[in-house]
Amino acid sequence: MRKEYPTVFISYSWDSEEHENWVAFLAAKLRENGVDATIDKFETQSKTVNLNRMMIEKI
Repeated sequence: MRKEYPTVFISYSWDSEEHENWVAFLAAKLRENGVDATIDKFETQSKTVNLNRMMIEKI
C-alpha cells in the first residue's frame, strides 16, 4: 500500500525578503517532516504559469 503524505500549498505576500526567507524555511521544515509543501513562488519561477489558474487549482 502506498503511503500518502499531507500536502500544503503556501501563498503569501512577497512584501519583504525577510518574509520570503521565513516562508521558504517553513516549507523546508514541513518537507522534512513528511508534508508535501510547495510555495507559489516556486510554481511561478519554475515555468510559465497562469496565476489565476494556479491559484484555483492549488486551493
